[in-house]
Amino acid sequence: NYHGWVVSAPAGGPSGGLANFQVPTHREGAIWAPSGAAVDGRGRLFVSTGNGDSTSSFDFGNAVIRLSPSLQRQSYFAPPNSAELNSTDTDLGSVGPLLLTGGRAFRERARAWRGRNRLHRQGSARPAAAGAR
Repeated sequence: NYHGWVVSAPAGGPSGGLANFQVPTHREGAIWAPSGAAVDGRGRLFVSTGNGDSTSSFDFGNAVIRLSPSLQRQSYFAPPNSAELNSTDTDLGSVGPLLLTGGRAFRERARAWRGRNRLHRQGSARPAAAGAR
């Protein structure tokens, strides 16, 4: 039983507050990509998560999550088949996101995604392009 976490600590030493974000899955949803988080010029973090434990609905497993500098969730991208990816242990989070110019985040699609190259933007019924092949 595990969860994905992002934790921040002051760079100047042990004084000051800590901030943290836990992936809101029932369990799992690890953040383990070797590249770590991508950080944009405004200090926002982009993390990719591995599978969650839900096989019937979205649970933030297999997603790219945008966090504020204070580690509050701002937005996310997830493939429409994220629950299916959970059930087959196909981790989107095995590779971290790459930030491109124009405010785009790119994540190389896994072989299991072929033909399903669209991601949903939070709060929008319209899919957003997943990036170049």
